[in-house]
Amino acid sequence: MIGAIMKKFLLLFNLVFTVSYAQVSLEWENILAGRVAVAFDLSPRSDQIIYTVHDNNFVVSYNAGKNWEKRGSLPDLTHAIVVSEKDTSIILVHAGTSIFKSQNGGYLWDEVLQNVSMNGVTLVEHPTNLDSVFFVDFVSGDLYVSPDFGSSWVIRTQIALTSICTFSINPKKPKIMLAAAALTEIGLAHKK
Repeated sequence: MIGAIMKKFLLLFNLVFTVSYAQVSLEWENILAGRVAVAFDLSPRSDQIIYTVHDNNFVVSYNAGKNWEKRGSLPDLTHAIVVSEKDTSIILVHAGTSIFKSQNGGYLWDEVLQNVSMNGVTLVEHPTNLDSVFFVDFVSGDLYVSPDFGSSWVIRTQIALTSICTFSINPKKPKIMLAAAALTEIGLAHKK
């Protein structure tokens, strides 16, 4: 079962899988055979709804990957997808060197942050303030914060690491944030 706070992001280079949980083991079912999907998100409202990008098109499945509905197009390779827990029609995507925002379920996209880099999972919704989103630039280590789910962004600080590939906010203590670099360094921040 997928809880709202337990939402996970997985990066897979060739296939997106769905998990069905058995008593003893996990069974994996291939849901995008022969297609490339690098990022996806799961709906905070239903474990049957999956969002991903295929051939630069944003696609949604309402039946755990059996069928896919094509929405709007996005440029270049997509690295991350974040669907708002507050309003699932609001979606952020990092594609190419920009972050894009859709306010209509992925049909139309506005570029909201330009010239940023990502190589991992560094676009994260705040676990308790669902209007806030955080993004860490892979190259610069700049921590961007958006108070309005991606419509505007400010650089809050620079993390003392570069090549940031993972960023996380502790769901029980949101003042604690972790960043991990590609060279296996981990930085921990405590907001005072």
